[in-house]
Amino acid sequence: MTVASGVAYGAAVNSAGINQTLLMDVYQPTSDALARRPVIVFAHQGGFIAGSKTDAYMVSVCTQFARLGYVTASIDYRLLDFGTIIGG
Repeated sequence: MTVASGVAYGAAVNSAGINQTLLMDVYQPTSDALARRPVIVFAHQGGFIAGSKTDAYMVSVCTQFARLGYVTASIDYRLLDFGTIIGG
């Protein structure tokens, strides 16, 4: 299995008004000849308040599916910036 970390998949303005690059980690099976594979995209839990694409659960589930032959992507998304809300 191989992992490509920090792959940009987009950008969007976050709650602080800053353009944020959105990143994902891509897990891929290795050691076989298949050129096309199914892909599963995972978004971590945390309700837009907390969490990361590198949370232990996300790494574990993406690794397991990659070993089963799937390409998996664990994405980060924009989290709420409490400093902007409280201080704004």
